[in-house]
Amino acid sequence: MLSTPSPERFLDRAELKARGIRLCNVHLLRKERAGEFPRRVYLGPCTVVWRATEIDAWCAARIADREKGGV
Repeated sequence: MLSTPSPERFLDRAELKARGIRLCNVHLLRKERAGEFPRRVYLGPCTVVWRATEIDAWCAARIADREKGGV
């Protein structure tokens, strides 16, 4: 039996904020360019989202850093 792939889940700015990621857009852009935050996906000229799986992994990495005594 073939399994169907799960649909991609995206998060918009409001959902990032709801997860406690309250960085301003300029700071997010800087972190994205530096490879310190997942890159946004443009769904349209004025619509940006982030892949939920990448945001979850980023959050998990921050928690792991904390557990190791990092920043």
